[in-house]
Amino acid sequence: MRKNPFFLYFRDFLFLIGLLIALVITITLTSSAGSEQATLVSLLHLDAIEWLRRIWTIVGLTISIMTNYLLFM
Repeated sequence: MRKNPFFLYFRDFLFLIGLLIALVITITLTSSAGSEQATLVSLLHLDAIEWLRRIWTIVGLTISIMTNYLLFM
């Protein structure tokens, strides 16, 4: 018994909408975490340590890349 092509395309469309929602959530979390990194360093009074900002940037970028990689796996 063959399924109606409309339902197959509609199901694929729903999966695409779900992927879009997951992508928006991932980008939102990544960008908010990146913007809060400077605030966190300032709140802890660690502004004078220059290498700490670089490390936080590298860690944030790595987490962002891994999150997006896991999203599309």
